[in-house]
Amino acid sequence: MTTSISWLDWKELRKESVGNGNMSVQSDGKCDRIEQGHLGDLCQVYDRWVQIRDRLRLHVYNHEPLETLILQTEHCYIDESHQYTDSSHPVLSFFVTGNINTTLHPIVDDVAECSGKNYLCCHLGIRETEELRAGQKILRVRIAFDPQDLLTTFGTEFVEGLSPELLSLVTGTKLQPYYYLGTTTLQMQQAVQQILNCPYQGLLKQIYLESKALELMTLRLAQFLDDGQQTSRKIRLQQDDIDRIHWAKDILTDNVTDPPSLTALARLVGMNDCKLKQGFRQVFDTTAFGYLHQHRLEQARQLLATGKFSVTDVCHQVGFTDRSHFAAAFRKQFGLNPSVYRQECQGK
Repeated sequence: MTTSISWLDWKELRKESVGNGNMSVQSDGKCDRIEQGHLGDLCQVYDRWVQIRDRLRLHVYNHEPLETLILQTEHCYIDESHQYTDSSHPVLSFFVTGNINTTLHPIVDDVAECSGKNYLCCHLGIRETEELRAGQKILRVRIAFDPQDLLTTFGTEFVEGLSPELLSLVTGTKLQPYYYLGTTTLQMQQAVQQILNCPYQGLLKQIYLESKALELMTLRLAQFLDDGQQTSRKIRLQQDDIDRIHWAKDILTDNVTDPPSLTALARLVGMNDCKLKQGFRQVFDTTAFGYLHQHRLEQARQLLATGKFSVTDVCHQVGFTDRSHFAAAFRKQFGLNPSVYRQECQGK
């Protein structure tokens, strides 16, 4: 069964569901609000909004439609005072699980927003149609920000390289709608997971979430700038080349404790090492062994979270030979010593 619903009706149904007890609301009364439960018979919902600061808001969106939904949204300012909204300013959205087929009339036609992708957009003044399929869990992390903050957060030298659309936003000229779909790198994925698993409360939580939101903004905007610069430098990759590069990635992740050298890896997948090196960076936005390093740390994080292994065991399982080097790398990546992270996971 498929149901078509407007965003205004969706909001009204949400209010009704809160009123009749189908959805619960938790709020600290200041900047953190959670709504979860059932939205009528349409969707199981978990939404968390964190107002990090006046013009920076974080939204964790975790929905599971009970039937296929067609959601129609008109994006515009909500009142004459041009009060700050997600529609009136840029939004950066990272998809963790699930798939949404989206059309933004008239700028984007039927794009798949799915795990491993993100978008940078301004929805102002356009109509959006989203298809959410029944039984599919959709988890994404969204950051809404005021473009004027870019001038103070990143500095004028950084924004000078932005496209005309984005540059017009940060310099205060007329807002224009745009949409840029991108690939979520491993660094971005880790920052998203750190947001979802924030280990702090109170003021420390605010500081931590702000740092991670700014990290994601930095990574995505730097990627946006680099896209144009990389175009002239990119080597031409055939599908067979891309398949071999993915094969190389699988060899690395299957041999974390004893990976081959770059030369040996290139020989294994039938490429020359120069093409593999350039192609790997082009496909995965990092070097081959940079990817392996990030994979090892993410694998370590997951193993520690189970509580089944000691820090020393995990260190060796993911290919580190020195525990102090492992601890330093883990702390740099996740902000906590591995032993502390393991203890906190067991306390949840």
